[in-house]
Amino acid sequence: MIGLEGTTLNRHLTGLSKLFDYAAQRGIPIASDINVAKLRAKTGKKKLRKREQRLKLPLDASVKVFRQPPFVGCKGWDRPYQPGARVYHRALYFAPLLLEYTGGRLEEVAGLAVEDVVLEPIPHLHIRPNEFRRIKNAQSNRLVALHPELIRLGFLNYVERIRELGYRCVFPDLWSPTSQSSMGSRLYDEFRRILT
Repeated sequence: MIGLEGTTLNRHLTGLSKLFDYAAQRGIPIASDINVAKLRAKTGKKKLRKREQRLKLPLDASVKVFRQPPFVGCKGWDRPYQPGARVYHRALYFAPLLLEYTGGRLEEVAGLAVEDVVLEPIPHLHIRPNEFRRIKNAQSNRLVALHPELIRLGFLNYVERIRELGYRCVFPDLWSPTSQSSMGSRLYDEFRRILT
């Protein structure tokens, strides 16, 4: 079994062991000296996936981010980084909140279509491929419940207004039919100014 990692080898051996047990239960003779347990690899500590190795944003850093304009008020829709009295509902306001509360990927949130925001039976996002972006893999197709705080902050009202205006994407301020950059990249370009 050269070339297989220890965890993969052990998974195959577990399958073989189950196959031998199944055959023995059905009366098929199995050599008594077969013992796949002796072939198992010593794997030691379980290897973490890259996403599990990434540090989570500390709570105090998250609080610091959401205490800045545009979340608590800014000068204008076109001056979102300057302190002011108004909160403007747009991608720079809602998308970071959605990322914080849903744990979604940047592209998944930035590229939401209006029909991906579902109200019944429980308000949720349907993460699936749409005309604005694709998803990472088949397992990424999922339903994510909306946190009550997002509803209190007016996200559903915002989406309804966007729908009434005839837009197909939740964040039309990120959409550009002439640009090659993704909607997530455009969101990041805006949001990173808050992080510095």
